[in-house]
Amino acid sequence: MSGHTIWDAVKSGGDINDMQVLLKLQGRTAAEIAQTTKDAQKIAAENPAISLLEAFKTIVDVADTGDRDMRKAARLAPVIANSAKMVSLVSDDAMKGHLGEGQSRYLGRAIEDLGKGTKSEGEIKEFVDTVTAGTIATRGIFNPKELFQTIQKSGGTARGWSNDFIGTVLPAITMALGGSGAGDAMYMFGKGFTKGQVQLSSAKAMMDLGLINQRDLEPFPVR
Repeated sequence: MSGHTIWDAVKSGGDINDMQVLLKLQGRTAAEIAQTTKDAQKIAAENPAISLLEAFKTIVDVADTGDRDMRKAARLAPVIANSAKMVSLVSDDAMKGHLGEGQSRYLGRAIEDLGKGTKSEGEIKEFVDTVTAGTIATRGIFNPKELFQTIQKSGGTARGWSNDFIGTVLPAITMALGGSGAGDAMYMFGKGFTKGQVQLSSAKAMMDLGLINQRDLEPFPVR
């Protein structure tokens, strides 16, 4: 049975013992399981809004789709768990429908893929707060999964994105596109700029969002 299948079986009603069994079935050593339990206890003690089980699950979640480094996952877990808690407090059924499952995993991947994982805790928190604000502002239409998929289609440009761009521009593009396709849109628009040619439809869409103006397009032929 795969790790994801096991996870699906215990994520809803599992307790700490279930999570420890999950790690054992994933091939984790007794020392790793003990350290993860200790890390989860520390996170829960320092963050009253996060339960021990939530802390443990978040560590497993982040490690499961990252490089499987449990200590690194434990470092990211508090801010990711707090983000999930904040979003859950304002979520209604419609917002939950947009979010779906696995948002903590995607947020962890986004942190790693953008090179944020090696930054200071303050910088990581600032980034996560930005994504959280964008998620709440769009009622879940923009979310960590959408961000991750956009990063994957960015053509390598994502590491140059500022927090302001990620928290303001990407949510606006996602909303304008009805909840998907921001990655393709950013890729095609960036490709056009690189080649010195911009499609009229792309230019108009970016202008409607207030991201560019006519002067920005003067050096480029618009088709």
